[in-house]
Amino acid sequence: MLLIFCCNAPALAFFTTWAEMMNAAKIAHANRDFESAKKFLLLAIKEAEIDKEDGEQAQTYLWLGRVYESGSEWVPAEQSLRKGIEHSKLAKALDPEILIGLHHELEHCLHKLGRHEEINHLRASDLAAATLIRRPFNPHPLMRGRELFADKNYKRAEPFLRKALEDYRAANDTEVPQVMLCVDMLYQIYRDGREFEKCEDLIAVVMSDLKKRRDFGSNYSLKAANLYFYRSSLLELQGKSTEAETVANSGFSIYKNLKTSPEVIEATFFRWDLTGKVKEASRLREYYEKIAERKPVVQKSGWTE
Repeated sequence: MLLIFCCNAPALAFFTTWAEMMNAAKIAHANRDFESAKKFLLLAIKEAEIDKEDGEQAQTYLWLGRVYESGSEWVPAEQSLRKGIEHSKLAKALDPEILIGLHHELEHCLHKLGRHEEINHLRASDLAAATLIRRPFNPHPLMRGRELFADKNYKRAEPFLRKALEDYRAANDTEVPQVMLCVDMLYQIYRDGREFEKCEDLIAVVMSDLKKRRDFGSNYSLKAANLYFYRSSLLELQGKSTEAETVANSGFSIYKNLKTSPEVIEATFFRWDLTGKVKEASRLREYYEKIAERKPVVQKSGWTE
């Protein structure tokens, strides 16, 4: 197991597993920090090599190819995607979407390099002739939305992210982590477009779902706390500082009532920093420091702990 230390103010993050390195790379890619994304992915490849996981290597090379493509580095992108395809052939079990993704990204890369004959050869290969590869590539809306968001194509990303969120809600899956990923990206899209009403509606809908789940005995309090933080930041953007602080305190009260350690709250701030919400994280830190200084009982959040 590799132990990776990533010094990045204001916190020290530790990455010890393939999944953690992949997540760090995806965050860096979303922030267009392509060099950091490459470093994390290369470390993830080493970890997968140690574990002799061809499936993980195939998935990592797919993301490495995408990162190179985002920076218009088509030659290393092609090399990475071809390595991914090699490992996909050796993998004992592999998500079909990864295999399809590798082929489609390689076709895109070859098109950018003007090597159209090779695209025809790729499509005619034994592997590409399989029914799995010949069927239309139809990625999950969240997958497509994340890619477009990472490329800052927000206008096209928004409907995919909305569709993904609607699908999770329709399946009664509001509790899955992917829902908060949708909320986070949609918040940033609406924030930058100053579409505050859309953002308010988004937060209200997800909060309502969580409360319904809570009524059936499920415990999703920390997600509710984070929704309060999003709403607080939204109010701050509209110049409603007093109300913003009150709403933020509602979120902090959930952490307090659940006896959550301060380090968890700091980790939340750090994630906000990493995902492009630096000003929001700074304001939340100010509100939190006020609570820590005066040490009163934080007002009730309205969320039954």
